[in-house]
Amino acid sequence: MQTEITEEIDSLRPRPTRRFIKAYQKFIRAQVEETTLIKIGALPQFGYAGYVGPAYGVSTQVGVERKLIPALSLLAVVHTNYARLGNFSEEVTMRGVLAGRWYYAQNRRT
Repeated sequence: MQTEITEEIDSLRPRPTRRFIKAYQKFIRAQVEETTLIKIGALPQFGYAGYVGPAYGVSTQVGVERKLIPALSLLAVVHTNYARLGNFSEEVTMRGVLAGRWYYAQNRRT
């Protein structure tokens, strides 16, 4: 009696799940250390201000974070805010933030 065991080699094309995972990781860049990050955000505001009527506005922010070394980065952000209280008043404010960030666990992650 003789037993023969054979093994079939997978084709060169990866399975669909592997292709999806690879494409997803490439899209979110999870394995790549970014040196420059651009941050953009907006938040609408709606409400009612009593006798003055409806209140609404929008807050926006634009920022850039630049890594100087893997554990230290410099962040510069500009925030703007527009608010209107019915026909009573309008307000526009703008402020800037310059900050440093220290990623204390970064050296253990690499």
